[in-house]
Amino acid sequence: MTTTFTRKAIVRWGRVALPPEIAYGVRDAPGVDVRMVTWDEVMEDRRKRQREILRLKRQGQPERRAYRLIVRYFDQYWYSGWQTYLDGVNDCQWVDKHGKHLRGPIMEAFPVLEPTLFETECEYGRWERWKIEFAEQYKRREQDGRPVGVAYVWWDGDDGKLEPVKERSTNARSEVPARAPSD
Repeated sequence: MTTTFTRKAIVRWGRVALPPEIAYGVRDAPGVDVRMVTWDEVMEDRRKRQREILRLKRQGQPERRAYRLIVRYFDQYWYSGWQTYLDGVNDCQWVDKHGKHLRGPIMEAFPVLEPTLFETECEYGRWERWKIEFAEQYKRREQDGRPVGVAYVWWDGDDGKLEPVKERSTNARSEVPARAPSD
């Protein structure tokens, strides 16, 4: 365990005057002498960290965010039928209205449709069948007797690729190995 000592602590506990170029002290393990860190080392670490941050910003990699993919049925006048959403922390994308360009990547990320003999089916028809199958296979709950499908995805942004979040086991006991029988 690393312990950091401020200049003030070193002066008070050690009752020694420190030269101005010492920034702080570090003890890497109990019983080891305190190593003094200079301001030159501090500034070099800051420059190195700043160069790394700038390098990442200049690469222009979009940041991946977690989204919840929701497919549910609405029985209303203006807003009826199966609807699909990408629901994030700060935004929500209504795929059926504003995110039609996301239909293909979503269907690729979750291939729930069985291949049919009618591969000439229009894209809209495949999308409508996909929503029903997704809701049944990824059923979280029911609303008005119909399944509500929910899955979690990583998404880079508008034109980015969708990647399903890998499900972890909810049963902690299944990950614990069985004990050997006692003699």
